[in-house]
Amino acid sequence: MSAKPATVESEIDWEAVKAEASSDADRLKASNDNDKILLRYQQRILATVAQSAFVVIEKSRRIGATWALASDAVLRAGKSRAAGGQNVMYISYAMDMTREFVEACAFFARIFGQAMTKAGEFLFKEGKDDEGINAFRIEFASGFKIQALSSAPRSIRGKQGLVIIDEAAFVDSLDELVKAANAMSIWGGRVVIISTHNGVDNPFNKLLDEVKSGEQAGVWLKVTFDQAIADGLYERVALMKPEMASLGRDGFVARIRGIYAKNASEELDVIPSAGGGSWLAAADIAKATAANDNAVGPHAYQGGPCVLGWDVARKVDLSVLYLFELVGNRLEERELIVMKGLRFSEQYGEVDRLFERYRIIKFNIDQTGMGEAVVEEMEERHGESIVEGVMFTSANKLEIAMVLKRRFEDEEMLISNDPLLRADLRSIKKSGGASGRPVFANDNNKDDDTDGHGDRFWAAGLATLAAETGEIQYDYHSAARSSASEVPFGGRRVRTSSGLSSMKGAY
Repeated sequence: MSAKPATVESEIDWEAVKAEASSDADRLKASNDNDKILLRYQQRILATVAQSAFVVIEKSRRIGATWALASDAVLRAGKSRAAGGQNVMYISYAMDMTREFVEACAFFARIFGQAMTKAGEFLFKEGKDDEGINAFRIEFASGFKIQALSSAPRSIRGKQGLVIIDEAAFVDSLDELVKAANAMSIWGGRVVIISTHNGVDNPFNKLLDEVKSGEQAGVWLKVTFDQAIADGLYERVALMKPEMASLGRDGFVARIRGIYAKNASEELDVIPSAGGGSWLAAADIAKATAANDNAVGPHAYQGGPCVLGWDVARKVDLSVLYLFELVGNRLEERELIVMKGLRFSEQYGEVDRLFERYRIIKFNIDQTGMGEAVVEEMEERHGESIVEGVMFTSANKLEIAMVLKRRFEDEEMLISNDPLLRADLRSIKKSGGASGRPVFANDNNKDDDTDGHGDRFWAAGLATLAAETGEIQYDYHSAARSSASEVPFGGRRVRTSSGLSSMKGAY
């Protein structure tokens, strides 16, 4: 059993968001950028949205395109009906992206001086199954609101305004979402579909082709990393992150391209890949590998909060416990325990030892199959507020893999120099599934240089997912108990993001 999800007010420190927004706004206004908050390519995105009721945008990673759309959302929702104001709905595949978008809107509400009357969480029910859909919203004095919804197509049926479908290449049922969203155009609504690529066979790429060919009415826009650089991305990053200024523009570009390595074509140059390779790039794994043994391991523990992930097994696969300490923004490996054929009583003993040795604030366990009983036992021993069971559904595996990938790409991981670990991390591949979402598979065979089946990968992913929560003081509110309240967002449990400072967009 999981702790009840906290309300938005307790999960997002709005005073801190406003204070940080003021600081960032002052920094922007003090720059030699003629008080332009948005860069030229960000302005082109908003101009395109203003001119068409249906827009598809293919983009590079980490250029702040969604961040720019948040500014448009605030301006639209903040206007009166007579001035053309309207509701804005935001849809993504992951809760942390949703939280960041809402926080970005709070940032722009502060800058634009809009009257944000309240921010809250609500749960409404609809459909034959009476299933609740968890959503967040910001309401303005105009009477309009910005509303973040799940990616279930029914969540936008019957609504009106501007709908933004973010990272569309990774959502379920994109075709159904687009069908539901298009109904808004009858009464003046608009649809914006934006994403990085996820292979040539993905529904997002197919939708792009339909728009380009004229089969689907609308316009499309492409923004590559090089275009963003030409329009001032590096200068903006250096302004907001002074530590990056020493790299210079060429050094910054080389660094980013080095990080993405062989994936740069799809991730930065906006060219969809023909197929899937290793989910984690070898170069990212290499950068995360400790140069010496002194930096990782139990002896390096600094007494800070820790997160633990457990990919459970008993006889055939490896049972892996992976524990990291949170040191600043980085997860540093403290213990990696690989077990095979151990009785559960012995495995429980290893967990108990870790809890005695470290300050563990979150413990995620693979709850699939035999993991159900393991989760119950761990809740009894170490508390329901710390222990979290995670079912290995396709949606949850995608979220786990995405969170782990972002950590490696952002150089926020430190792992031991273990060839078996590196091989296991590289063994997980992505391929296009029937729905367009990546399917994760392990390609190990007897000749591989790993003794696992991706078990270390998933244990690391579970621990990384646990780190997304961090140390949060929850403020409980009375509400009707239901299965939907425990698993509110597309089958995934509610998690908090780390606030506005974690945003990766261009300011």
